Amino acid sequence: MDKFNNGDLVYHPHHGAGTVSGTRKVEVGGSSQLYYIVTLASGSELMLPVSQAGCMSSLRTAKAISRVLSARPENLAVDFRQRRTVIEQKISSGDPLESAEVYRDLMWRDHTARLSNSDREFMNSMRKRLIDILSIQKDPDIQEASQWLDAKLQTITGRWSMQDSEPGEVA
Repeated sequence: MDKFNNGDLVYHPHHGAGTVSGTRKVEVGGSSQLYYIVTLASGSELMLPVSQAGCMSSLRTAKAISRVLSARPENLAVDFRQRRTVIEQKISSGDPLESAEVYRDLMWRDHTARLSNSDREFMNSMRKRLIDILSIQKDPDIQEASQWLDAKLQTITGRWSMQDSEPGEVA
């Protein structure tokens, strides 16, 4: 039984966001194997064996990402190694909502402390990932997704600016 259906929005941790456009049986080494055909936001096509589709996750809506971005940021560890370990675990999960958490928490850290070069690279990578995810939901419009993300973050960080030291719950 297929985990994904035609038209499902999915996210692959290495290839980005896309839409399942079907399945195809392919003969490999004398045996037949079923593949998902995923049209990526970039316009390219990915063929992924159904047996290896566990790395893909269904995309959540912009509304779910918005809720994550609006939630109380977590203060990341002061120790660089501990912080990096937590961030890498969330990124490697492939869950778009965990990517949103990483982006939110790094934005908060940037607001309250100095980001390391690695932190800034993680933040920029998560921004790109979120834009990719959001763009696939709206007729792949990367510009619109980027503007939505910027506006959302401007609202949230504006609320953080009104607070002295601790982020609050924002709507």
